[in-house]
Amino acid sequence: MCSRSSNRSSNFEMIRIIAMLMIIGYHLAIHGVSLYQDPDTWFAGSAVNQIFTCFLVPGGQIGVALFFMITGYFQINRKRGSLKRVLLETCFYGVLLFALYEICHRLGMTDSVDPLTALQYLLTPVTGGGWWFITAYVFLMLMSPVLNAAAGKLNRRGYRLLLLIMWFFWYSLAKFGAPYNSLRRAIFFYAVGGYIRLYGSRYKTGEDRAMAAMLFCVFWMFSVLLYCVKADWTYYTQDADPAVWEETLQTQILPMINIAVCVPGCAVTLFGLFESADLGKNPVINRIAATTFGIYLLHDSPFVRSLLWQNLFQVDTVLYQKPLFPLYALLIIAAIFCAGSLIDAVRIRWIEPAALRQADRWEARWKKKYLKAEKSSPERRSQRP
Repeated sequence: MCSRSSNRSSNFEMIRIIAMLMIIGYHLAIHGVSLYQDPDTWFAGSAVNQIFTCFLVPGGQIGVALFFMITGYFQINRKRGSLKRVLLETCFYGVLLFALYEICHRLGMTDSVDPLTALQYLLTPVTGGGWWFITAYVFLMLMSPVLNAAAGKLNRRGYRLLLLIMWFFWYSLAKFGAPYNSLRRAIFFYAVGGYIRLYGSRYKTGEDRAMAAMLFCVFWMFSVLLYCVKADWTYYTQDADPAVWEETLQTQILPMINIAVCVPGCAVTLFGLFESADLGKNPVINRIAATTFGIYLLHDSPFVRSLLWQNLFQVDTVLYQKPLFPLYALLIIAAIFCAGSLIDAVRIRWIEPAALRQADRWEARWKKKYLKAEKSSPERRSQRP
């Protein structure tokens, strides 16, 4: 997700940019409008604002799927991957945002976070639960050699069967509360991205791309419809005692249809469109895409969520009630993306090189002190002068 991609084709980097914009929009709806959490806020907005909020929600699941697919696409043929940049960047922003939170909290600008929870987020930023995506991504990368070895033993038909099994048992049924749901989702879309890398997408002609674009719109709008139905149903029946079938339909069936059909449909068609495109190597696009991981860490930290959405932008109490809320929402999404990209560009330019050099020195010392020296093979010894 945070690879430095100056030499990579810009069509994949454009996917990163689009996916991050989708994720920011999703967070505006979930954390800003507090969708599914506060009925008073939901009904305070007009019908247009409600529909627009639901329009933003699918982007969260789809954007995450795209990032995992990109990882699988570029990782499937590798024997191992590096997590050094991911860990350094996560730790850096964990400390930085905790310091910002402490300052704002003491000034009365944000709600308090439980001290033990804050300490957990600070000391274990990767596995502490502050950023679920980071935890899933790290475990996925640790598992990638095993996943790649398994995929390498399968032919095309076998790989398709594996994807079908994973889609039904690992991914779709996980919506019913299966353990390690986030990791299951990561593995599934990693495998999908790997399949596209090994066997290519089907969108080679203009007609294929037009069909893929139409399918993407259909899946997205159907997902929006499901979210609108679920939101209204949730709030209109909150004081009632719905029948078992109504509650099952609302809380299980509709979300599962969305997760099992709409999200993969949108992610696969959009990824295939850009995978088959040719944008060349645009340095501007690639530099902006390199900051998307930092944008995610900056705007979705548990230390800054309430500060960003409730205190700074006042989405739930002010903007959501205004007639121009859709325009304000788009401007906020663009502002968060641009500000986060600029901040992370500074980190990449001035902080990351020194951090990587220091990490390399620590790694060399650790290997020398704790790892056994590699034994040279007889063939190598015979070739020595």
